[in-house]
Amino acid sequence: MRFLRASPPARTVIHLLRGFIWLCAAVALTLFLVSCLQNGAPDVFVSKIWAATSLREVGRDRYPLDNTTALNIVCSTANVHITVTDEPQLLVVNQTAGIYHAKIDALQVTRGKNTLTVAQQAAAAGVQILGMGVVSQEIDIYLPASYHGDLSIQQTTGNVNISYDLSLRSLSLRLGNGSLKAQGITASGVTGQSARGSMSFSSLSCSKISLSSTDGSLSAARLYGAGHLSTVNGNITLGLNSLSGDLSVQCGRAGIVASLAVDTFTAKLAASAAGKVNCDLPLVYVSPSRRTASGSVGTAPAHTLSLVSANSDVTVTRVKAKK
Repeated sequence: MRFLRASPPARTVIHLLRGFIWLCAAVALTLFLVSCLQNGAPDVFVSKIWAATSLREVGRDRYPLDNTTALNIVCSTANVHITVTDEPQLLVVNQTAGIYHAKIDALQVTRGKNTLTVAQQAAAAGVQILGMGVVSQEIDIYLPASYHGDLSIQQTTGNVNISYDLSLRSLSLRLGNGSLKAQGITASGVTGQSARGSMSFSSLSCSKISLSSTDGSLSAARLYGAGHLSTVNGNITLGLNSLSGDLSVQCGRAGIVASLAVDTFTAKLAASAAGKVNCDLPLVYVSPSRRTASGSVGTAPAHTLSLVSANSDVTVTRVKAKK
């Protein structure tokens, strides 16, 4: 059998055509891989490493809070912003950057008997190529000013910002790597746990406080209440106006700074530190080693303020009360 052999010019054209086809395939594959790295593959994995940083609105929904006494917010990677609205309904605005994946970025809202839960789907945490990508989703919660029930926030990676004073029955916080920044919080009870993020309050007023952080710091510019605050590696900075009960503050490897309001703060003080206790208040005895201090602050104190730093300093000062 004899085979027809292409002429040299024809073979050159065939080779060029094959090269062009391979080049197109390589470009298409490269574009696909870049798209996957940036935005993920639908129903396979999520990646937003190179996602756009500018957010765009992809959802805006209102929910009545009739008979709702508990609001739960559960997020894996989105930042959460909470503020107040004069409208009677809860407004939830969902914003994202990059390509919007409806099955991943859409929020799940469920109702219980007296509860409402707004949740970012667990899949949004996704499989991140080359490690965790930047947070590229934000959930804005507009809370009716008339709502005074329970508020619970669970956050894994993103930050939480409460940009308006809230009056609640209780506030519960559970944070992973993100931080909390809040304005004034008034509640019967406030509980919070943070793994690596910090928690900061402009003012905190409640009868029972329980806040703890492993690697983050705790701070409250104005605090009124009683309870327990503790960190392992983070600093604690407090402005204390007055106490409604005993308050215990403990640091593992960091320091404590407590500013006591003149004329309004009264308490029995007990402070100890591995470093030094810096305190020049009248009626408070500081040991010669400057590692302990005890005594009374103000007139006829009814409650005890305990400050303990296992590996650093404790500083106690008097300041004018902050309004």
